[in-house]
Amino acid sequence: MKTPNPVLFSFLLLAPGALMAQTLQQKSTSSQEESIERNIERAVAAEAEADSLATYDMLDDLVIEAVRPMVTSDGATTTYSVEEDPAAKGQSLLDVLRRVPGVTVDGQDNIKVQGKSDFKIYVNGREEPMLSQNAKEIFKAMPASSVGRIEVITDPGAKFDAEGTAGILNLVTERKQRENGYSGNLFAGASTGDYNAGGFFTGRIGKVTASVNYTYAGNDGLERVQTTENTSDYLATGESLAERQKIKTRFGYMQGGYKLSWEPNAGNLFTTSFNFSMMSANIDKARQSSALFGRSGNLIWQSGRLVDATVGRDSYSADASYQHNFDNSGHLIVASYGFTFGDNDLRLGHDYDMQEGTAAPWRQRTHNVTLSRQHTAQVDYTNPFGTDKHKLEAGVKGIFRRNSAFGNEKSGAALDSPLLTNPEMDTDIMQFQDVLAAYASYNFTSEKWNARAGVRYENTRMGIHFHDNRMENFQTRLNDVVPNASVTYSFGPATNLRLAYSMRISRPTIDQVNPFEQEMGYRIQAGNPDLTSERLNKVSLTYTAFGRVIGGSIGVDYSHTANSIESVMSLDGLYTYYCYDNTGDKQTVGFHGFLNWNIIRNMTLSVNGDVEYRDFSAPSLGYYARGWNANLSGNWSWRLENVADFGIYGGWGSPSVNLQGRYYSWHYYGISIGRSFLKDKSLNISINASDFGDPIHTFKWTTHSDGLKVSGKSHNNNWKVGLSVSWRFGSLNENVKTTAADLDTDDRSAGGSGQQGGGVGI
Repeated sequence: MKTPNPVLFSFLLLAPGALMAQTLQQKSTSSQEESIERNIERAVAAEAEADSLATYDMLDDLVIEAVRPMVTSDGATTTYSVEEDPAAKGQSLLDVLRRVPGVTVDGQDNIKVQGKSDFKIYVNGREEPMLSQNAKEIFKAMPASSVGRIEVITDPGAKFDAEGTAGILNLVTERKQRENGYSGNLFAGASTGDYNAGGFFTGRIGKVTASVNYTYAGNDGLERVQTTENTSDYLATGESLAERQKIKTRFGYMQGGYKLSWEPNAGNLFTTSFNFSMMSANIDKARQSSALFGRSGNLIWQSGRLVDATVGRDSYSADASYQHNFDNSGHLIVASYGFTFGDNDLRLGHDYDMQEGTAAPWRQRTHNVTLSRQHTAQVDYTNPFGTDKHKLEAGVKGIFRRNSAFGNEKSGAALDSPLLTNPEMDTDIMQFQDVLAAYASYNFTSEKWNARAGVRYENTRMGIHFHDNRMENFQTRLNDVVPNASVTYSFGPATNLRLAYSMRISRPTIDQVNPFEQEMGYRIQAGNPDLTSERLNKVSLTYTAFGRVIGGSIGVDYSHTANSIESVMSLDGLYTYYCYDNTGDKQTVGFHGFLNWNIIRNMTLSVNGDVEYRDFSAPSLGYYARGWNANLSGNWSWRLENVADFGIYGGWGSPSVNLQGRYYSWHYYGISIGRSFLKDKSLNISINASDFGDPIHTFKWTTHSDGLKVSGKSHNNNWKVGLSVSWRFGSLNENVKTTAADLDTDDRSAGGSGQQGGGVGI
């Protein structure tokens, strides 16, 4: 597959779905709030004995506060509260992800979880398949104010899909209000790079609770220039190919959806939701130039062309679930169904305006369409027993994916000649992937100990049908038994030590198996229909301790990935050819740490970092690589009462290695100032600025294979200055409820996510 620059065409819109899920931070600090309230009650009672009138005067000014930590962790899940981060207001979700422990965003905005790019993205506990494949540019445009908290889940257990070797990134969009009635939030922002506006609303009538959300964003008139340079050295001949690309991308997207729950009685709960996203991107007259030089530096040939491109990505998803509670202990059964549809359309045109010493087609048009459809059906059963110390979970699930890809290429020998179709470049394929899964898990909880063990079996039938009969149809079956286990010892209410083992798998995507060759300059990329799943085994030990002043976590882990899927570079004439392959093994030893320091009241400093040693090997190809990788980030915030919220943040990543190359270091930094207005502080205005000292970032990399070395660098306008406004209104003390089919990251829960009246406890 000849592939366009991924920076141009990775756009997809996040459909955050319904507003649900109580914040984890509220759970972790509830005991602290209760203690504060008891002390205040004692003080009020004592004062009442002396002077009841004074007591009433005092109560008029009485404010009960409980400091909620920005980051919490239990070793399996790290939760970052976007609401509690003053610097998050007015920023994109990608900016905030840079500060989340366990997540890194490098100089090209590539997102990794614990050093791995293979992770799944959930929204409110439900997988968003299209988002998992296209997160980079979505998060860059998505305002952080649309998310309440971010959960990094490295060990979700047997209940949820084994796919995604790095785990799950769960975005929780709902923020709980403390008052009673309806509630909502409106926000808008503009910066030197983009603009956005949106809102969400939640209301309740009788036993029906519903929420709606909508977001629009774009950058029309604010496009940034990105320049990419590549040098390919052909070691056998001594020749060198220099390529340069300069582009501007204009985009716009909108997304929205609703979530509805109906709870006719305490034993039954019905939920339904719908989400959509629509995105368009355009590139007008991007400039590309290429030149080939001989061993002595003499010019052999050169060319220049203009590139136009349009990208359209639409995504729609809907789901429904029913939960029945047998009693109030968490004994329940859930049935759920979901459907997702995606439509990606890429049109790419090249027109040469200069050629010397070469006879390439002067005109070229490429059209590639990918359609994705996924049906998911699931039944889950949960039964606590033995005075709620024991919990048994079991379930079955079916995932049925049908992905189609159509592509063609036309070219003209001269600028005024007609475009002729090249049948050899046509593609018409259908990828199918049927996954039948069953799982069982057991959980034991006592005052000091928590133990969990589970196993998941997944049978996968997958393959490709080539409708043009130019290639032989491909089909295979995969049988994966995926175990996991963990033991946690609690030294105190917020201090524990956790030892865990887990296995994760990764199946190839349609882009990785699609054999269509996509050309961009002298780079060609194609998929490999023969790919099979990779599998990762991981052992980790994590110590977590959170106190009133200092808290954090530190951990060490070892992981081994067999049959790993890698993009392998090779030489085909003057063309650099990229193709995916199950190359071999990866081994990683990692050290991860996070520290939070409450310096004084309302002033916090947090630091998190990772150090990893990576060993790559592909014996069949003769490639070996190993080396260290590290990253460090920090975040300082100060809430000066009745004045403003101040924030300073920054981060750095060291050079790192992969199977065939090396990435160089990167960094970022920024500041923010915000203030809340009105009596209930429901109106917030904030200003933020990032990377203003060096507005153009340069990110470098090198890649090598037999007979070829490629060196590249990109120049990005990452600096940004922005203003954002948000207004919270209403007073609803009720979230749209969810069934236990949604992701539950709290092992202490005896009944999944349905604890109070069959839904989320609120």
